[in-house]
Amino acid sequence: YIVGNDFRMRSTSRFYPEKQPYTISVRTKSAGKASSEGVSEVITEDYRGEKVISVGRKLDSYGINWIILSEIDLKEAMMPILAMRNKILLLGASIVGIIILVTLYLSQRITRPIVQLRAIILNLAKGRLPESKPESANRDEVGQMSNAIGELIEGLRRTSSFAYEIGSGNFDSEFKPLSDDDLLGQSLLHMRDRLKELKQKEQFLARERSAALIEGQENERKRLARELHDSIGQMLTVIRIKVSLLGGSPAEQKEIKGLLDETIAEVRRVSNSVMPTVLIDFGLESGLKQLVNSTAKYAGFEIVYKYEKWKDCTINFETTISIYRIAQEAINNIIKYAEATKVELKVVQKDDCIEMLIIDNGKGFDLQSVKRKGTGIQNMKERVKLQGGAIDIQSTPGKGTQITVMVPI
Repeated sequence: YIVGNDFRMRSTSRFYPEKQPYTISVRTKSAGKASSEGVSEVITEDYRGEKVISVGRKLDSYGINWIILSEIDLKEAMMPILAMRNKILLLGASIVGIIILVTLYLSQRITRPIVQLRAIILNLAKGRLPESKPESANRDEVGQMSNAIGELIEGLRRTSSFAYEIGSGNFDSEFKPLSDDDLLGQSLLHMRDRLKELKQKEQFLARERSAALIEGQENERKRLARELHDSIGQMLTVIRIKVSLLGGSPAEQKEIKGLLDETIAEVRRVSNSVMPTVLIDFGLESGLKQLVNSTAKYAGFEIVYKYEKWKDCTINFETTISIYRIAQEAINNIIKYAEATKVELKVVQKDDCIEMLIIDNGKGFDLQSVKRKGTGIQNMKERVKLQGGAIDIQSTPGKGTQITVMVPI
């Protein structure tokens, strides 16, 4: 609209179309500033008293001192801005809500495995291994931590199993440490090797003690047999000769000589049973042959004896007496329990070992029950073990027994 220099409107008012323009006074800040300065750009009240955005310019042409004003209500002008503001606020609120939701989701996704890892670590600190190890398909730091803790749990489980095996005496159990810097694993390996060495030493000492005990027994038997044969036997022989020189009836002398002969024979039998002189003088083959012959006289069953030599070599007395005692123990058991009618004793002397096979057709036995009750089999096994050999006993009730012995020369 147009305002004159008297600040009265010259054009029709859109708000007061029924009024004469000249009757409307426009003494506003915008009109005053345009009149004095030529240009006006202000936010002020218009002639109605409403807030407006007003732009004015003075028209100084051809002697006309008018002012042209262009105004818009501030509310109307701000409507798009307010709408944009509302949209921005709504968009901002939506973005904030989405961020919060995403943050909650991500925090849950991140913190859940962390909480689980914390619980696992607390259990590990108390020495408790979880049933299953954590695994994660994620390649982030949390996933890497989960996989690392899973490997640690698996390693601790293998370490615990290895420690249990060591505690159970299984020193041949294999174990691979988690790494070269695995102090616990390396310590367990060292402990296993040390315990294995100590066990071997203990077994060696036990064998030494057993061997020494058996050697002492055999030496004592040898001494006793020698005393019986050389001392008591000779004394009885001298007594027999002296009796023949004494007076008395021939019948009495014959009776006394008969008793002395029986006593001498019994002393020789006991001496031979304790330590056969033929075993000492002529070796294993002759000693076993004498054992078979003496047993066959009173045992009541047939004994088939066979001795083969692949190579003629010297067998030390310790091996000789061990083989002899095993055969003696086996034959005594057959006499006592087997009720056999035939026994086969076969010995094969090879280049590096002696193999002995003893078979009977007796009633057999339950090997497990005999292991729990008898000492004869244990004695045989102990003698074979001391010689570094092997023994196998097969028996079935009603089907006889077979004993196989291998002793290195």
